Amino acid sequence: MLTVSLLKKVDNSGCGIVARGMSRRENLLRVIEFRYPEWIPCNVIILPATWHKYRERLGGILLRHPRLFPDFKKGSVDFDDFGHMRKGNISTDARGCSGSS
Repeated sequence: MLTVSLLKKVDNSGCGIVARGMSRRENLLRVIEFRYPEWIPCNVIILPATWHKYRERLGGILLRHPRLFPDFKKGSVDFDDFGHMRKGNISTDARGCSGSS
């Protein structure tokens, strides 16, 4: 599974608020409180089944957007590796709940 954290810059120029050079904590508080953050934190998670279906086409999308996916390298994903999430496997999460794939 590929997880990518993105920082989306927000243009607050029309709102009359100037917030330059704020800390991550201050920015996060502004996000939570809807107070014009400087950037919007977000994550992109690509599940193994998505890689399995779209394979090189999905990798091509990531390669065309290096600012969004700077750590992705061609050939770095095994499209058929589902890890412990294989059909019939039973897994237990951190709270002790069990389930099958």
